[in-house]
Amino acid sequence: MKKRLTVFPALFISITALLVWSGLTSSHDWADAAPRLRTTTNCSIGPTGRPPLTDVGPDGYLGYDGGLFPAASNTDNPHHAAAGAAIARSIVPLGPDGAADPVNGKIVYTYVGISLTYLVWSGSQDNPNTDIYAPTENFNYRALHLSNINPRLSLPYAIKANNGLYNWTDRNNPFWPDMITALAQQGITPAQVQVLWVFTPGNGAGPGPDGNSLPRNAKLQRDGTVRMLHAILQYFPNTKIVYLSSKHFAWSTNPDGSLVWEPFSHDSAWGIKWAIEQQINGDPALNYDPAKGAVTSPWITWGPYFWTDAGKPRAYDGLTWTCPDDVYVLNSDFSHQSPAGVYLQAGLLLNQMMNDPSATPWFLNSSGTR
Repeated sequence: MKKRLTVFPALFISITALLVWSGLTSSHDWADAAPRLRTTTNCSIGPTGRPPLTDVGPDGYLGYDGGLFPAASNTDNPHHAAAGAAIARSIVPLGPDGAADPVNGKIVYTYVGISLTYLVWSGSQDNPNTDIYAPTENFNYRALHLSNINPRLSLPYAIKANNGLYNWTDRNNPFWPDMITALAQQGITPAQVQVLWVFTPGNGAGPGPDGNSLPRNAKLQRDGTVRMLHAILQYFPNTKIVYLSSKHFAWSTNPDGSLVWEPFSHDSAWGIKWAIEQQINGDPALNYDPAKGAVTSPWITWGPYFWTDAGKPRAYDGLTWTCPDDVYVLNSDFSHQSPAGVYLQAGLLLNQMMNDPSATPWFLNSSGTR
């Protein structure tokens, strides 16, 4: 039987000491061991030899540190983590003008992303060309059915993002006004948004003369993430916390630089890691602390990290992602999640929200009543 994670502290990388860093390697042979694969898209693809970020130690992949956080660690820097917990405690319901309103206000938590993101959040693509529906497996449904959910919490859909012209790394892109329109249709103003889950594979990646692998892919993801965070504050100025996720394994070995295939899905995780490290190291371009100067970014950390190597369990926590169980295979898709895949990824996100100190103060109901 395929191994699934069942104990929720291990499902998500957070600051809590319940998470154990295990099985990290310092091998330099990952890339050399990975076979050169033909362009193909199907479930027959086997492990590529590329390592999950969580399973790599210092200098362990092409000379780059692994781990989700600095120093090849899967646990956040304690000062950065404490800052996130303090920010979480400061989040209160806001009215349409952004002022605190404990009676009628809302704590708005939504997302930035593509159809993959919308599937996890709401369980559908709303696309007549597919039949992917996960009405009870998705994050929104399961969160709102918790007995201890914060009654002031609002989880609107932000955008369905089927438009190939969207580019969330460009502050002038129509993605942003379209997202604002989608929220307005649900009675949400930009001033009420305080927390975002960002699941944005790509961030500006595409074919390039310098190849399609590390470090190119990671740098594109990192730089695009920084630009996106600046756009978030421009359009949603009260955003305080952003959780960042990279894409799951893509059952295709398309070498053209596409943002949804391998090796980009693998490599982009290093870009998120590097963006978080920039903030931890005090880069003014990602400053969240008004005591240290102009605020240029929300506080950022990892959301769930999804990538595993073609169904091979991760050494860190045993997580698997398999085809066809977890991916949609009709219409030669092999990228979107199946209902089972939605359930798995939504569960990772939900367990994070229920256990991480940067989330529990505003996500859960501290009063004990709904």
